[in-house]
Amino acid sequence: QLRAWLPYVLIGVVLVVTRVPALGLKALLAGVRIPFDDILGFSNVDNAIAILYLPGTIPFLLVALITVPLHGLSRAQVVGAYGQAARKIARPALALLFSVAIVSIFRLSAKNPAGLPSMPLALAETVSAAVGGAWPLVAAFVGGLGAFITGSNTVSNLLFAEFQLGVAQKLSLSPTLTVAAQVAGGAMGNMVCIHNIVAVCAVTGLSGREGTLLRRTARPFLVYGVVVGLLTFVLSRLT
Repeated sequence: QLRAWLPYVLIGVVLVVTRVPALGLKALLAGVRIPFDDILGFSNVDNAIAILYLPGTIPFLLVALITVPLHGLSRAQVVGAYGQAARKIARPALALLFSVAIVSIFRLSAKNPAGLPSMPLALAETVSAAVGGAWPLVAAFVGGLGAFITGSNTVSNLLFAEFQLGVAQKLSLSPTLTVAAQVAGGAMGNMVCIHNIVAVCAVTGLSGREGTLLRRTARPFLVYGVVVGLLTFVLSRLT
């Protein structure tokens, strides 16, 4: 039983060791990058993959390789396990490929020759103009929109925190409270993020039932958002 749990323990240990800056491995692994410059011929559209810092490489692939001798698996067992995993992730991987591409377009849409704002920012600006003084009620949903698009509270904050600050200053609201609502909204948005749902369905063997899961998670998302919105609105009247 201990051997069955050991790969999971190793994943946790390796993840911590490689992510804590004080241990020195984080900078080393993150420094190994595969660059992609002038993507599709567009200047200044660059990216790079820190191949050794990706969780799929370290710890997951590393621990998967360690598990083979650890459990004494035969070649046939290894091939069978990898084949079964490949069949399970084939459809979700295709969905993730296009959903991540859409997220990237949204995130990088500010880089355009017309100098227009990014798509998420344009959406948020339109909503704020329509809502006005009731902004505290919907500020969290903007954070949720960012997480829904990107699958990350951090990236949602990168997209919208400065905008939320500007709206708060324009409407004479508490900047701290408004940005706090943004962060809370980013956290709740992860439960309805499309590529998170696709990934979860792949891991749990529920591929093809993404719509059902999205409908189930949409309810607590809305309740969460309403509660945070009401709390933010009340606190904004007290500050």
